[in-house]
Amino acid sequence: MGKHANLGPSSASRWLNCPGSVALCATVPEEPSSEYADEGTFAHDIAERAIRAVRDEGFATDVALDNLIGTESRCGRFQVDPAMAGHLKWYVRRCEELLAHADIALVESRVEVIPGKVWGTADFICVVGDALMVDDLKYGAGLAVSPIDNPQLKIYGLGAVERLRTTEPKIYEKLKSVRLGISQPRCPGGGGDYHLELAELLAWKEEVLLPGVAATEDPEAPLAAGEWCRFCPARATCPALREKALEAAQGAFSDVKALEPAAEPPSVEGLSVDQLGKALAAIPAVKTWIAAIDEHAYKLANRGVAIPGFKVVRKRSVRKWRDPEEAAELLSFILPEGVSPHHAPKLLSPAQAEKLLDKNARGLLGVCITSPDTGTVLVSESDSRPAISAGEVFDVLESGDNENE
Repeated sequence: MGKHANLGPSSASRWLNCPGSVALCATVPEEPSSEYADEGTFAHDIAERAIRAVRDEGFATDVALDNLIGTESRCGRFQVDPAMAGHLKWYVRRCEELLAHADIALVESRVEVIPGKVWGTADFICVVGDALMVDDLKYGAGLAVSPIDNPQLKIYGLGAVERLRTTEPKIYEKLKSVRLGISQPRCPGGGGDYHLELAELLAWKEEVLLPGVAATEDPEAPLAAGEWCRFCPARATCPALREKALEAAQGAFSDVKALEPAAEPPSVEGLSVDQLGKALAAIPAVKTWIAAIDEHAYKLANRGVAIPGFKVVRKRSVRKWRDPEEAAELLSFILPEGVSPHHAPKLLSPAQAEKLLDKNARGLLGVCITSPDTGTVLVSESDSRPAISAGEVFDVLESGDNENE
C-alpha cells in the first residue's frame, strides 16, 4: 500500500494536538513494525478477503471466513485459526449486512482529503440511502478505541465524501448523515458507532482539520504532551514529554531530589490533596515517558551501547511440558498412589508435579520439560543473571524475539 502519509489518519490525534511532533518525528529513525502491528495487518488482510468473497462471490460470512482457516501470513509467523476467524466474524457480518442495502461499497480503499498531505486507506465504506457508513477494524486487544469524535474516522469520512463527490456525484448529492463505526472484537470496552450530520463533518474539516494541518507546517510549531504521546515515534527524545513528567514530579513532591535512585521516595500518605490531584492528572504522560525511556535504552543496549549501571540479560523462562499427553502418562505412573496428574481443569505444571515427588522421581521428569527462550530484558547490574554479549543479542533479534518486558 506504500508509505504512510506524514499526516496519516491513524496518527491524527497526535499531530492535531501536537503539531510540532511532525517535524520532531522526522528526525528519528523509522521504528520497525511490532509483532502486534504485523498481526493486525494480517487480520485486516483476512477480513478484506472475506468481505470480497461475500460481496463478489456471494458467500455468507461464516463460510467466507471458515474457508480462510489455515491461511498463513507472508512472513510465516501468523495463521488463521478458528479463534481469529471467530474474532473477525462480527466485523465481516456487519459489513455483509450493509452490502445487502448499499448503493456503493468500497473495501480497503484509498481516500484523500488534502492531496499529497492527508490521505489513508479506509477499511470499509458504503452508502445506504442518504447515509455514509465508515467502518474501521481494530484487532488490538490492549487499548480500547472509541469512535466518538475520533479524528481518524472523521478523516476517512471526509475522504469518502470527497471521493464520492468526484466519482459518484448522484450518490454524493443525496448524502445527509454519517455513521462512523469501529469494530474491536478482542477488546470488550472498545468499538461502537458515532452518528453526526454531514454538515457537522464538513464544519470539523474547516474548523479543526485544515487549521491543524497548517499548524504542522509552521517551523515554530509547538510540542504538546498528552495521551496522544503513547505511540509517538519521538516519545523517547521529546522535550515536551520530558518536561511534563518533570513538572508532575515537582508538583507532587516538594523536593525533586527525593526522586534520585539512592534516596528514599517521599511518603504518598504525606501528599496534599492538591499534590495528589496534580500527580494523578500527569500519570498517563509520565507512564508514556518512562516506557519510552525503557524502550529506547533497551534498543541502544541491543546495539552494543553500554548503559551505565545496566545490562542486557535473558528473561526468566517458565518451564513447561514438551508434550502434555506424554507428561500426563508419565505422571500417572510415578505420582504417589491416589494423586491425579491433573489439577482441575489442567495438567499439573512441572513445579506442581515436583512438589509431589521425591528427589529420585523428579529426575524422571527431565525428558518431558522444556524451558523456552523468552528473549532478553535490560536490568540493573545488581541482577543475579549474567549479562549477554552483543553477539548473543544479535542472535536473539535475528530470531525475531526482541520484545522487552
